[in-house]
Amino acid sequence: PSFLTGARLVAAGQAARLYDLAAQEPVQRAIVGDALINDRGLLPYNHLPFLALALAPFADVPLETSYVIWMAATLLALAGALALLTGELLVYSGPRPWRQIPLIWATLGLWGLALGFFPLFNSLLAAQVTAWVLLSGAVTVRAFRTGHEGWADVALAGGLLKPQLIIVPLLVLLVLRR
Repeated sequence: PSFLTGARLVAAGQAARLYDLAAQEPVQRAIVGDALINDRGLLPYNHLPFLALALAPFADVPLETSYVIWMAATLLALAGALALLTGELLVYSGPRPWRQIPLIWATLGLWGLALGFFPLFNSLLAAQVTAWVLLSGAVTVRAFRTGHEGWADVALAGGLLKPQLIIVPLLVLLVLRR
């Protein structure tokens, strides 16, 4: 509901009031109903504006449909991130990577730990942006390794979905003078 609230405000031309709770409340009431807001309170939009702008084309989609679309896209982002990270494991494996038992265990461990990690599972159910941040980080790693620093910068900007998580990569880049 908070993502749709932000998207609907932007789509309605009220982006300047994106963080105004008085503007958010009637929009969210229209999405989830008065009873839920009265019972649990407003779930405010508190992400950076570019997310609301990116979601604005989906502003008129019903809540249930938007949740299904978001979940499908987020699961694809998660699978893409894990596939990219698996590819990064293969880079360091040498010839015939699938004949190396440690690499097979590392790959299975990566997928198993990621898919079995309760906070990730919980963030998926709550329609959070965790998988998108992971995808951003995986693309950043691949782009830096392949020498595409411009693309790495763009991918790293995707980490702004959770700004607190971008501090460590920025510090590493600062130490490396990149």
